[in-house]
Amino acid sequence: MRAEMGVSPECFKQLVAALRRDAHLTDSRRVTLEEQTGFLLAFSGNGVHMTCLADMYGYSLSTINTLFDAICTSSLYSDYVDKRELVRDSSNVLLSNPKVRGYFGDDCAGVVKGAQVNWKPHGDDPDKWRKGYSRPTSNMMTVCTFDQRFGPIFAGTPGTVPDQQVLDLWREEGFQAPQGEYYLGGSGLTMAKDVMPPYSRARYILSDWCPDPYGPDHVDTPMPPQNKKELFNLRHAGLCHNVDRLVYVAKRPFQWFEVAKRDYDHKMQKQILTVSAFLFNFINISEIGHRDYRYKPPYTDPSRDNLRWKMDELTRMAGCRSSGHGFSSNPSPPVDRVNMPEQTRAERSAMRKKRDEIADRMWADYQAYVRADGAGRRSYGSCR
Repeated sequence: MRAEMGVSPECFKQLVAALRRDAHLTDSRRVTLEEQTGFLLAFSGNGVHMTCLADMYGYSLSTINTLFDAICTSSLYSDYVDKRELVRDSSNVLLSNPKVRGYFGDDCAGVVKGAQVNWKPHGDDPDKWRKGYSRPTSNMMTVCTFDQRFGPIFAGTPGTVPDQQVLDLWREEGFQAPQGEYYLGGSGLTMAKDVMPPYSRARYILSDWCPDPYGPDHVDTPMPPQNKKELFNLRHAGLCHNVDRLVYVAKRPFQWFEVAKRDYDHKMQKQILTVSAFLFNFINISEIGHRDYRYKPPYTDPSRDNLRWKMDELTRMAGCRSSGHGFSSNPSPPVDRVNMPEQTRAERSAMRKKRDEIADRMWADYQAYVRADGAGRRSYGSCR
C-alpha cells in the first residue's frame, strides 16, 4: 500500500480521523469519508485527472472539491503547516549543524524563497509565464523549515515576476513572519525587518564557487571564502537550498504537483499546491520512521478494478462500510491592511546590523579554525 498510495494503513487511519475531527467532514449519503480520502490519495499519487477518476467510480466532482475546500479553510492546514512546534523542531537542525550553530539563533524560523513550478495559464499571455523554460511556470513563494517541511505557500503569479514583487503581493494578503522571528531570504529578496537576504556583490550561487570546468576561469580547487560576506553567503546558500530541495522531493510522491500537465483552472491549481503541502507534512510527521513514502512508483494507467480494490481495501482496514480569488494559500485570518505598520528604515537597519554581527562572528571563528588547523587554504567542501 505504501508504494501504491504513499501511506501506511496507520497513517491512513490518522488522516481520516483528522479530516473528520478538524475539517468536520462526514460520510455523504453515497460515499464514506474513507472512500473520499482514498479518492484523494489515488488522485495525488497517480496523477490521473480528476474527471477520469470521477468517471471510473461514478462520483461527482464535488467530492474532491469538498475535500480541497475543507482542507484549505480548516484549522487542519494550520496545524500541520503553520504550527509553531514545527519551527521549534526545525531549530534543532540548526543546533546539530556546527557551521551554523550559534549564529542564526532560535528566532530564525526558516527560509522564504521563490521556486518555479509548472503552471497552466488560462486566457492570458503565455509568454509572461515562461522564465527560461519552454513551458509556462509560476513563481511560487514558499516558506520551508530547516527539517524539510512546508510552511505557507503563495502561488499563482507568472514565472517572470521577480521574487521581491511576489513577496510584496503576499504581504498585501497578510503574510508576515511570527512576532520576534525572521526568515532567511533568497538572493532575489531585499532586506526587511523579518527577512535576511545574502550580501550583494559577493559570491553566492553555486556557479560562483565552481566555475565552468571547460571555461577560461577553471581551477582544480575552488577558492575558499575571502571575506566575511562570502563566508556568510556560502552558508546562507546552503540553508536556502532547502526550498529547492523540498519542492523537488515533494514532486516525487505527488505526481499531481506537475499541475501544468492537466487542464485545471486557476483556483484548482493553487489548491493542488496547498493540499500537496499539507499531505507532505502530514505524512512526514505521521510516518517519521518511514521515509520510503517518498518513493514514486512507475506510472501505469490504473484500471477501474485495480483502483476500486484499493479503495475497498482502505475502507476495510479503517473498519468502516463500503475561496476567494486571492493568490495566497495561507488560510490565516484576514489582516487589517489599513493599520498595518510599514517597515521603517530603522527596522531594516536593525536586520542589516544583525546580519553583519553574524557574519563577523562567522569570520572570526572561521579564521581561528584555519589557524588551528594549520592550513591556510580550505576546499569548498570542507568550508561549507
